[in-house]
Amino acid sequence: MGSKISQKLHQLNNQEIIEIVNKRNRYYLNLIVKIGLAYAVLLLLIQIIIMGNHVAWYYYGNIVLFVIFNIIDHFIDHDSSHALKWLYLFITIAFIYAILMGSFWDSSHIASTFFVYIVFLPTFMIDEPSMHIAGTLLWTIIFVFFSYFAKMPDHPQLFKMDLQGAIMFGFTSLMVNQFILIDRLKAIKQDLVVKTASERDPLTLVANRHGLKHYEKQYFYEDLIVSFFDIDDYKLLCDYYGHGLGDHMLVTFVESIETEFPKKDIYRYGDDEFIVIVKEKDPEVFEKRIQVVRDQLKALLLARKSKIMPSFCVGYVYGRANDSRTFKQMVRHAHVRLTEAKLNGRGEVAGSPLDISSSREEKIIRELRNQYNESTHDAMTGVYNLSAFRVEANLLPDHIKDHNSVLYFNIDGLKTYNESYGYHVGDQLIKSLADSIDQHFSKKLICRLGEDHFVALVENEEIEKGIKQVHEDLLHVNPECRVYISVGIYPFHAQDNIISACDRAKMACDLIRNNYDRYYQYYEDALSDQSQFRNYILTHIERAAYNQDLQVYYQGVVDTNTKLPCGAEALIRWQDPQYGMIYPNKFIPVLEKANLIHIVDLFVIKQVCKDYAQAQNEHKPFYPVSVNLSRQDFFIPHFYDDIIALVKTYHVPLKMLNLEVTERMMSSHNKVIFDTLHKLQDYGFEIWMDDFGSEYSSLNMMSQFHFDVIKLDMNFMRNFKSGNHSRNIISSIVALTKTMGGKTLSEGVEEEGQYAFLKSIGCDMIQGYYFFKPQPKNVFFKGGNTI
Repeated sequence: MGSKISQKLHQLNNQEIIEIVNKRNRYYLNLIVKIGLAYAVLLLLIQIIIMGNHVAWYYYGNIVLFVIFNIIDHFIDHDSSHALKWLYLFITIAFIYAILMGSFWDSSHIASTFFVYIVFLPTFMIDEPSMHIAGTLLWTIIFVFFSYFAKMPDHPQLFKMDLQGAIMFGFTSLMVNQFILIDRLKAIKQDLVVKTASERDPLTLVANRHGLKHYEKQYFYEDLIVSFFDIDDYKLLCDYYGHGLGDHMLVTFVESIETEFPKKDIYRYGDDEFIVIVKEKDPEVFEKRIQVVRDQLKALLLARKSKIMPSFCVGYVYGRANDSRTFKQMVRHAHVRLTEAKLNGRGEVAGSPLDISSSREEKIIRELRNQYNESTHDAMTGVYNLSAFRVEANLLPDHIKDHNSVLYFNIDGLKTYNESYGYHVGDQLIKSLADSIDQHFSKKLICRLGEDHFVALVENEEIEKGIKQVHEDLLHVNPECRVYISVGIYPFHAQDNIISACDRAKMACDLIRNNYDRYYQYYEDALSDQSQFRNYILTHIERAAYNQDLQVYYQGVVDTNTKLPCGAEALIRWQDPQYGMIYPNKFIPVLEKANLIHIVDLFVIKQVCKDYAQAQNEHKPFYPVSVNLSRQDFFIPHFYDDIIALVKTYHVPLKMLNLEVTERMMSSHNKVIFDTLHKLQDYGFEIWMDDFGSEYSSLNMMSQFHFDVIKLDMNFMRNFKSGNHSRNIISSIVALTKTMGGKTLSEGVEEEGQYAFLKSIGCDMIQGYYFFKPQPKNVFFKGGNTI
């Protein structure tokens, strides 16, 4: 059993275990000295009572011995690293002394001191169970040998009693050894678990700032470079791609640092900041190693097919720290140098020798203040940028933070406003919002995040009154157009991270965007679940496409005159292993806001092309299919080329693939969109307008672009029974489209009366649940579809 325990201890043999064991050794060394002294005094008193004034000198020597070890114990009281050596030295001397006392020095008495020592031995031999077993046997054999020569000639009965005691107490010692060491092994493991949880970052598995405080002594009296590594624009990356990707980025970042620096010298200091400590004094060599880390990070990201290639800044100081105070100054100065590097730009490095003089401190502060004034404020509005806002917010005392809230402001429809009135007028609107926030909140910190997004840290008193005044100001800033804002509110607390607080305020703001009935919303915990779901969509969409969790469904389109299928529309579904069926209205808006919708649109086009090719190879029927394009698709590089490449790869005739765009998308009058649609139409694709009649610019769109098919918005069918108004509009659109050489298709047909009316006015095609629901390919095309 001892060997098994020894093997387990060897498996845990690392620096952290050694430190835990040393502390325990120190404790037991102290304990054995105290117990030994008390036992020696007790033994002397017993001898005095029994023998009177004829007490042997070595009983007084027993006390002297323990007093000496108490003095030694005092000198090593603050150094546990050598406790094991002192412990073994003491045990050796104590056993030799006990054996001599129980044999040659006192051959007329039983060796009680040795028996006490041999039983207590497991309490103090805690590192190697096998060594303890061997030690127990060795000391017992030596004692029996000495006792035999000292007592056997004159006191054979005493020798037999010593022999019996040695066997009995030695066996007891071995049994106690097993149980004590098993229990101690469990305690060491538990100590390690607690220590790891408190001093190690669970995401990157490197030590945290608490671990740095614990391990700082190992860097004293060494030539050091203390550095901070920080990913550029990490917060913006998380906002755009989600915190799942941010966590993945941090892990990859640490892996790249570990290729050049030992893991034990890397510490996560907070968010995306890492301290790297190098026992090096040449800054040129260190900066070359930084470049190696940059190359490794790029290689890892390329190997993992990452969408982004972030840079990072480094700030460092080099020198020597002889105590904790100097070491902490090195850390603080390195962080100052990191701030300097970040102010200089992305991917910058700033370093200097350690100088703790007051003049150096003043120079650093002066340098940073000059750079800070130039780079902490938004050029357009004059309010803080995000970096400065974060610094200023963190400097606020806790009692002030507890009485503040974070407000997230957003102007609804700024893009349309810019397109209608020009970007110069849009900039004036943004300035008006900043001025209004500044005017209506007395004590505040204001930050422009970008475009029309602002955050403000304001006092809790009269928050709603201030928001209402800002709302009123924006409504009247342009007499020709009413401008609306959305505001999210998060009550701030001293323990909150300011960036996380802004995220939560943004969640509340996003909930009411474009909702003109409400213009402010308080954060609720349920919004966090929505944010997690949003991040899940953003971080898993590519995997879903790769794993075929995205599925294309087909909804049939019917010829009005024959009631026979003449085509289909491709619709997307997401069968997720975690959330089950995720419908388009849940994930498409999220992907559109994140500019990732092209992943889905290209997936649908590719799958339709593959389904066509498979049908041809199997000699099965296939209908012309229309697919939906999103506004963001037209701003993705090579999107036009990707569509052309897919139809060529799968040999799809152009008449078999129609492209749908929405009326809302066309209303922006964007030249890139119109030019690309003309190219696609000239190449041979039919361009269909979807949701016609859902916007105010429908007829204007028909005059600017010739659509091959006009799809009537399904809301016309929903209002079909309410009176003749909808019927008259539908009749007019169908007639107008025919005169312009186009065809019409009505969506949302669910009843025979609707179908009969559409047939009577000459609508060419019909789509709706009255004929077909969306179906998987194998169901829709099985043997051909008929009504």
